[in-house]
Amino acid sequence: MLTEYAAEPIFDAAGNFIQEPTKDTPVYDWSVDESQRFTRRYELEEANTLPQVTGGYAGQPYNYNEAATRAIKQELLAGKGVTLSLYDDTATRTDDRGRSQFINRNSWSQYVASDDGKIYGAAHNVNIVGWDDTWAVDNFDTLVGKKPPAPGAWIIKNSYGAEGAGFPNEGKIGYLDEKGKHSGYMRVSYYDMSLTYPTSFNYDSSGHISDFINQYDLMTASAPYTQKYNSEVASANVFTAAENQNIHALSVETEKPNTHVELELWKLNDGAKVPTDGTRVATIQKDVEWGGYHRFSLEEPSFMNKGQRFSVVARLTTTNDGATTYQVPVHRDVNESAIKKYGKAVTTYVTGVVNEGESYILREGSWKDWSGAIKEGQAAGAKLEAEGVKDLNAAIDKQEGALNPYYDYDNISLKAFSDAASEAPVAPEQPQPQPQQDSASKTKLAATKDASLPNALVACVAVISIMLLGFAYSKTRHA
Repeated sequence: MLTEYAAEPIFDAAGNFIQEPTKDTPVYDWSVDESQRFTRRYELEEANTLPQVTGGYAGQPYNYNEAATRAIKQELLAGKGVTLSLYDDTATRTDDRGRSQFINRNSWSQYVASDDGKIYGAAHNVNIVGWDDTWAVDNFDTLVGKKPPAPGAWIIKNSYGAEGAGFPNEGKIGYLDEKGKHSGYMRVSYYDMSLTYPTSFNYDSSGHISDFINQYDLMTASAPYTQKYNSEVASANVFTAAENQNIHALSVETEKPNTHVELELWKLNDGAKVPTDGTRVATIQKDVEWGGYHRFSLEEPSFMNKGQRFSVVARLTTTNDGATTYQVPVHRDVNESAIKKYGKAVTTYVTGVVNEGESYILREGSWKDWSGAIKEGQAAGAKLEAEGVKDLNAAIDKQEGALNPYYDYDNISLKAFSDAASEAPVAPEQPQPQPQQDSASKTKLAATKDASLPNALVACVAVISIMLLGFAYSKTRHA
């Protein structure tokens, strides 16, 4: 929607200077109508953190990871969306306006190469939509004069629009389509030294949207994380049903590949003090290939009446070289005290809000409230620092239960997805056991068909959730 006229210099979608402002140059309104701000169209079922293509992170030595390339292709073949971070050369110009340092703007092919052999910093995300193993190295001839070591390119869809698409998708970016216009699609070499953080996403496209998302873990985090233990642990969230509802799916987050996941749904007794004081109504066991977010459907929905307390319990394990590691799925990030310690190296911080009675951890056979465990763990971490340990993180890892005092921790990352229900489903009538019969009676019964036996109920379990910012039922917090 046109709102006013420009008062600043105008650039195209690729970042090229067009002209100084005039009274006839339009500026468009990008705001979203209030009624649409929390509209959901799809629900997220799975998000996988794939191996690093470059073998590490910005500033570390570059090592091409063939396994990462295979993993991305595998996820694409499975019908999942894949995003990737890279150095965005379409938004960074040399003195020669309209030309790019690492992009051949004839073939619209990018190859970022550093001079010191280290991974180049990424600053933009794109979608991978395909690949071409035969894309020749000469297509990457750029201003820096470097070419990749071998053929092959990802086909990516950028977010800067396409020529002729109109607002808000207008942009002269990407190779030409059949009409000779910029399509918005480009190619990036498999060996681009800025490629990091490949992540795949899988959404439920059935159109089903859950009425409630029971959750507490609303704190943002800069990277995936799980608290690790060498002895057996479990974790849980306890919820109270806001309305009558049928729980149809549970979700959990993992950090490491090849994690074994066990999830349980419990209907708690009145006055229950721990997450397993009640009746276990559902169990899920899965092995997940990649770390990330995973949502699993129940075999049958489980009804919870309004006011009913229930819990989701998780046990996560990974085994390497015969050693088992137990994990607690939780977000963390640096807190305000980190600014005082690290100064300008810390530019943002979080404040975790974990209330008593929400999340729990099971250690040494006993359940403990997670809010108290965080305080005790941070105090133990601060004590280690005061003792003058050289490597605080290493010391914390060796002392189970200790937590970094310069991080805030969130609630356990467990959710329950449900649909509104007017009342509990009626249990199917069970057939009565037949008394013992003599042989003559058995013959007579065999010739008679009992048409009164009821059919078994069949539950249609719809799939899963975009966690868009906890729009459905979630806890309201005050930091």
